[in-house]
Amino acid sequence: MRDFCTISTKNTLNFLRWRCSKNSSIKCLCFLKTDLNITKPTFISINNDHVHESNENLISATKIRNLMVEKAKLTNDLPAQIFAEVVSNVPQNILAELSKEEYLKRKI
Repeated sequence: MRDFCTISTKNTLNFLRWRCSKNSSIKCLCFLKTDLNITKPTFISINNDHVHESNENLISATKIRNLMVEKAKLTNDLPAQIFAEVVSNVPQNILAELSKEEYLKRKI
C-alpha cells in the first residue's frame, strides 16, 4: 500500500480513514484504515483494491511539493528560488508528475 497516494478523509477515536487520491479522477474506490499515528500510520484494513497501477513518480513528486512548502515556512527565500533549488537535481520522469511551475510557486 506504500506505492499509492492517499488522502485522509475521516478521523475517528479509533482510526484514520484514507481514500485513494485517484478517487474522483478514475473512480478508484480503495479506502484504508490506519491507527491514529499520522506520521507513521499502522495499517488496519483495506475496503477495496486499487483499480490502477501504482505510480512511484507521483509519490516522489508529492514529496518534492511538500518539501517546497516546508522550505518556504522555514526561509525567507522567494518562491522562484525555492523551486529552482528543490528541482535542480530531480530526474525528468519525476518532474513530469509535478504541477506546472507557476502553480507550484503560487502554492509556496
